[in-house]
Amino acid sequence: LYATTTSQVIVAFVILLNFLQEIVLKQLNPVSSDVRGVAEVVEACFTAFFTLELAFNATAHWFKQFSRDYWNWFDVVVIAISLASLMEFSGDKVPGLTVLRLLRGMRIVRLFTRLKSLRKIIDALYCAVPAMLNAFALVVIVLAMYAIMAVEFFASLGEHPTVPEFDSYSYFGTFSSSMFT
Repeated sequence: LYATTTSQVIVAFVILLNFLQEIVLKQLNPVSSDVRGVAEVVEACFTAFFTLELAFNATAHWFKQFSRDYWNWFDVVVIAISLASLMEFSGDKVPGLTVLRLLRGMRIVRLFTRLKSLRKIIDALYCAVPAMLNAFALVVIVLAMYAIMAVEFFASLGEHPTVPEFDSYSYFGTFSSSMFT
């Protein structure tokens, strides 16, 4: 029952709704106390739904199979942070939880565990990371070569004759400023 397409689409839809709720809250920032109260109730409902969904997932796949999948561990961490943030809403202050609450926005990543097509894309990107790092290293090396040449050629030019606020040293005087120019 849990692994059916219908239940996975429902879970994906609720994840999207939760993500849209987070977007709306960030757009309304800072929110009034009335909106904050409604948001806390909605967040508690989402957390309850995701907690039940995680329990169904664990029991449907038996705990051994469930614990082998790293995406399920990610789900457990996000749900645990959400449950801890509910304690903060109730008045118990948990130190450092404010930073961890930012991870609740990562629930959208749970879509990758629900929709096989998205999961294939993420797995392919994961396999492509080494090649992308090599390409990034090549770009940084080429950029560094041009930054060295820019310091050599343009650092001592001084002010621009027609644009006095342009000082070549501030843009090309050091390697780091030339690298980011």
